[in-house]
Amino acid sequence: MDGGVFGIVHELTKNANVPADIVNNHITQLQSQVGRKSGTIQDLSQKRLADLAKRSGNKQDFLKSYEDASDINSGNLAPMLEVLHGVTEDENTVKFLAGRARAAEGSGGGGSDFQSLKNKLLQQVGSKAFLETAGLTRGQQTSKDAAYFAERKLLTLDFVPDFKTESDRPIGALSCVPVSSQETAIVQDLLYCFVGINGIHIKPVKKFVHGHTVIDFEIDPKVNPTLKELLRRITPLCQHYSTVTSFVERQSLMGSGRVNQGLSEALQGVLKDYYVFVAQLETQHRLGDLTLNKMWSYIQPTMDAMALMADLCFTIDRCNARGGKTLSLLHEKCVVKSLATTEKLRDLGILLTKAAAASYFDILRRWIHHGIIDDPGKDFFVEDNEVIERAALPLEYSDDYWERRYSIKAEQIPAFLHANVDKILRTGKYLNVIQQCEQGRAKKIYKPEKKQRPKSLSLISPFKRPSDAVDDGREATDAGDNDEEELRYMENPEDYNAPLERAYAFASKNLLDLLVKDKDLIGHLRSVKHYFLLDQGDFIVQFMDLCGDELCQSVDLVEPTRLESLLELALRTSAAKEDPYKDNVRVELLPYDLIFQV
Repeated sequence: MDGGVFGIVHELTKNANVPADIVNNHITQLQSQVGRKSGTIQDLSQKRLADLAKRSGNKQDFLKSYEDASDINSGNLAPMLEVLHGVTEDENTVKFLAGRARAAEGSGGGGSDFQSLKNKLLQQVGSKAFLETAGLTRGQQTSKDAAYFAERKLLTLDFVPDFKTESDRPIGALSCVPVSSQETAIVQDLLYCFVGINGIHIKPVKKFVHGHTVIDFEIDPKVNPTLKELLRRITPLCQHYSTVTSFVERQSLMGSGRVNQGLSEALQGVLKDYYVFVAQLETQHRLGDLTLNKMWSYIQPTMDAMALMADLCFTIDRCNARGGKTLSLLHEKCVVKSLATTEKLRDLGILLTKAAAASYFDILRRWIHHGIIDDPGKDFFVEDNEVIERAALPLEYSDDYWERRYSIKAEQIPAFLHANVDKILRTGKYLNVIQQCEQGRAKKIYKPEKKQRPKSLSLISPFKRPSDAVDDGREATDAGDNDEEELRYMENPEDYNAPLERAYAFASKNLLDLLVKDKDLIGHLRSVKHYFLLDQGDFIVQFMDLCGDELCQSVDLVEPTRLESLLELALRTSAAKEDPYKDNVRVELLPYDLIFQV
């Protein structure tokens, strides 16, 4: 896809008489920047942003537009601005563009090629793919979710700030209650808020931050100042729970993609152990052995784990990510730029990334092992553009069919697979050719990967259960049974080179064997040599002698069937009669002459 777009840019700039050195300079910069880190969070340096704002003419409007675009993560925003900064730094380019602009204003033109550019780019990118990958905007998705829970507000496990029941009634002021009794009431409220239930003295309220709805908490002003300070430290755990729960409920719905659904499933597994942790806290409270200070001490590992998960969920929502883009964000947050303060938190991040990547690698394995795209969620970076079934095509259809059938969606390429994109595309394409031309040749059996239950309790809770040690041993055994060649998520991108190279060699060898051995490619080339290179010249002499009278007529008067008969006669009465592929030679009348073809 990128090659087609860059080719159009070259064509249009050539027609506009843009100097070749300027075009090549900026096209090279564009190719090096755009898509290199597709799907990851990218920032523009403050110095370059300030330079662009200064040159824009209206600094405030430029910065506001940049912030708005950053909030919705407009594709490759940072690389495109890097290119724009490079253009503005080049005095020759600026002078040339300024001259073109003045000439366009003087002639009243300048916009005539815009529609042509738009149409050509849409043809290359594909309007259908563009609409599908764009997906729902954040606002549309939010309204859809709001409609889903509109009639059954309590169906959600998240907070319902505006929900009121008949049992709601004013509670006496806490200022007249002893501090110890206040603490007991506050602990009870917190236990409710930990699982998304509105409290009495701690009430959730909705706030909008950068276009996103977040939950904040209002604390009864009559609460003792010391207790209120502790509450302000503890309530972020409730906010993290709200963020994670909201993400799980939205991304579990149909249409969110298998990667996001896999991540939601893993988060649900962690939340189950989180609920067990809250139940253990409640047990301590019922025994009268839980104070706010003890609670603050107990929730430290839980707070860190939930903060990590909430940050991942918020980032994915902010970028409106799915599929490979989600994996790029997880890989960047949990591996490349991991902010985990402990080894257990890092393990949790990698565990979530592996769970989200499991379905993506199922699609990838099916593609590189069998040449089949099984991607109902539109998560994979290879897209099948088949409009016409191959069986409905003519026998001698153009090889352009295979070039255009599969395209790359740059935004869905995971950052850790970027170096192997071309190899993956070709591997699956080769196997698909074999599958369609010679059924059953490209079969290879791989052991299915054994799924593991996330070991999350020890990561988020200070409490232990007797089953934890048993779970750990079972996971170690399962991991050891996996096949060596099993392609799955790995932290180091270089670890993918070996299995992908083996799959590519397997596909290439099978395709080459099909062409050379089964379809006798060398024999076909030798046959072509007989006719196009006049290896056996008596054939053309025979044919011209037999068809001379027919070919002297106008093309409208020539009868193709008669030419076919004379061609067959010439083939069978010349040295070409020994050619096993002589029946592939046919007559076709073209509406233009040889000079036009040349």
